[in-house]
Amino acid sequence: MVEIDDQIPVYPRLDWQLGDIRPRQLMSAHSKVNGEFWVSLFEKGFLRLYSEYDSHELSFDEAVHAFCQWIPNPQFEINTIWKYDFEWKRFVRQLKTNKILVPICTIEGRISESQNLGLIANQGYAVIDAFQCGNTKLLKIRNPHGTDVWRGNFNSWDNKNWTKELQKQV
Repeated sequence: MVEIDDQIPVYPRLDWQLGDIRPRQLMSAHSKVNGEFWVSLFEKGFLRLYSEYDSHELSFDEAVHAFCQWIPNPQFEINTIWKYDFEWKRFVRQLKTNKILVPICTIEGRISESQNLGLIANQGYAVIDAFQCGNTKLLKIRNPHGTDVWRGNFNSWDNKNWTKELQKQV
């Protein structure tokens, strides 16, 4: 059992916001449901137990194991999955049967390129589905904060790459 207080860190108000009465933005993980704090408190308890709030020392694998008791398996590499069909099929099969959790993040040093595509620097994303139509392989990812939109190929307004067949499958 871990004891925590009910104070959650928020970003400080900027000088121009001093008279603003709107709530400040939470620094930690948070629910999309306004006023729901269990996610933030859960994260606070987890960090207190495992790393005394030094989350830079904590990896995604350690968090998954702590929450789910799943043993991380670094067996999949994106280049291998993209290159070999049998690896792609194995990856998709395990993803669709909920046997794996797949996190992805932006590559350090390519942050501006990522931001141009609608990805947030140093932000983790979850792969929630995978599709293939002909030679086109796509991953559906979820931004847990839901603040930005993908602006690369196959975005919502991309008329060039989306075929009718691919749209039906996705």
